[in-house]
Amino acid sequence: MTHPTRRALFGVTTWLALALAVACSPSAETTAPSSADPPAASATSPSARGSAAATPSSPAPSSPAPTSPAGEPAADVTVVITITDGRVEPNGEKVEVERGQRVKVSATSDVAESLHVHGYDRSLNVVPGKSATLTFTADQGGVFEIETHETAKLAVRLVVR
Repeated sequence: MTHPTRRALFGVTTWLALALAVACSPSAETTAPSSADPPAASATSPSARGSAAATPSSPAPSSPAPTSPAGEPAADVTVVITITDGRVEPNGEKVEVERGQRVKVSATSDVAESLHVHGYDRSLNVVPGKSATLTFTADQGGVFEIETHETAKLAVRLVVR
């Protein structure tokens, strides 16, 4: 290789290395999301409507999706059911969720009882004095009742849109 060719090759290589260093530096990052970034959740759009028994939970837009201690995806909506002295709370309230959201049913009871999520064929056995949970993906649209099995009391109408 001749001397002028080496000099030109060295100059091009140096220029490319400098351009790459500038492009990869933190100050060159943009704030526009890429197609690989997840969409940010709107602070004004609730993930559950209608019941104080349902509590939406959503991760910060820049954090990875949270997982449960068992390594499963965390719930988007939590429905809390309490059975005390033969009464069920909530008592037939509607809980609205979007199709595809993860729903966690958390229940406590003063008697042995089981809860059933109709349409999803999921059951949750509750032992007196202990909390029990069931988490599932609301992947079917419609209205689904969550009721006690032994006493057939309606706790929640789960509305999946």
